[in-house]
Amino acid sequence: SEDGKSKVYHYRLDKIAGNGLYYYLYMDNKFISQIGNGGYFIQDLAPGKYKYSVKNQVTAIPFMLPTHITSEIDNKRAKIKEIMTINVESGRSYYFRWNYGFGKVESVDEKTALKELNGMRQFESTDIKNK
Repeated sequence: SEDGKSKVYHYRLDKIAGNGLYYYLYMDNKFISQIGNGGYFIQDLAPGKYKYSVKNQVTAIPFMLPTHITSEIDNKRAKIKEIMTINVESGRSYYFRWNYGFGKVESVDEKTALKELNGMRQFESTDIKNK
């Protein structure tokens, strides 16, 4: 873009596995957005180094899990886990696919990412209290 900023796309494919699990995504220790199943959000970032971390958050308990397992899934005990550091260069686009499994992420080429992003819902990149 003209201002030298870059676009960073974060997304998750719509899968049955982990569909009740949201990642709360942090950049440089500040909450930036949640990433749910079949959704994405975009950041406009100036060139520089950025550190990402996630906290897993269960918003729906899968009904098929036995009670002794679901009772152990406790959002208050969710840990923040550092995932990656990226070095953003001016005017580029970056695509990151977040997968089921605590904070598994991969860099995806533009052609693949645009195909996978087609039809997904966009998450807001706004602050949510108490994350």
